Amino acid sequence: MTTLIRSLPFLAFFASGALAAPVWAQGASSPRAAAPASAPASVPASVPASVPASVPASVPASVPAAPPVFDLTEQASTDVEKHRLMVYLKAGGLAPLSKLGANASMRVGVGYVPPLLKGRVGAVVDLGYSRTTASRTLSDPRLGESGTSYSYDLAQHDLNLFLGPQVFILDPKGRLVPFVGAGLDVHFLKTTVEGQGGDMPFGDNEETSTKIGFALRAGAGYRLGPGMLTGEVTFAWANLDHEITGESHLGRVALLVGYVLDWML
Repeated sequence: MTTLIRSLPFLAFFASGALAAPVWAQGASSPRAAAPASAPASVPASVPASVPASVPASVPASVPAAPPVFDLTEQASTDVEKHRLMVYLKAGGLAPLSKLGANASMRVGVGYVPPLLKGRVGAVVDLGYSRTTASRTLSDPRLGESGTSYSYDLAQHDLNLFLGPQVFILDPKGRLVPFVGAGLDVHFLKTTVEGQGGDMPFGDNEETSTKIGFALRAGAGYRLGPGMLTGEVTFAWANLDHEITGESHLGRVALLVGYVLDWML
């Protein structure tokens, strides 16, 4: 009896270990605690099954190359570096600084601008024509029986050749192009006079000569169509010593408008 009582604690300890073992084993082998045999075929909608291979539509897969930019400055610079040819026609009024009367004038010419100094310096050659006149009634006691008064009609024909440089103050390819010029003025002159004293005609007289002078020009062009609409003021001077006119000059101021066609070569 005594031996049985002493053996109770040992039996209790053994019993507790025997009962605990199945519980520990059940944690590894029990059908309730074991992991499922296979994973479900479908994945919950909230968790994507896989990361998509393509980039989302909001982010393009590749950025297209930017188109080439047309550089207007570079194009203008290229144009200025080319040779330029000009052809022009101008017409307007002419006012002599002598006793001759005002009249019309017309000029036609060509110009060349080399690719130097940004195309701002060129040379022009033009030919102009004008006809100025004067009429006077005077008196002279030497006329005797024919009376003391006489009259004459004088006409001066001037075929004028200009040659000189022309400078464009601003970009010659711009919208507004002011310019200045200076050069030689060669005048091929023909002077005619008809006179009479009373009822007696003096007859017709004619004199020709070539005179060299100078001319100064200033004006501006405005880009319109394939060329430029231009306006300019011209001052010209040359001495004149015809027998008919006596000591005089060809000083004049002209106001001309015209149109200039220009091409890149």
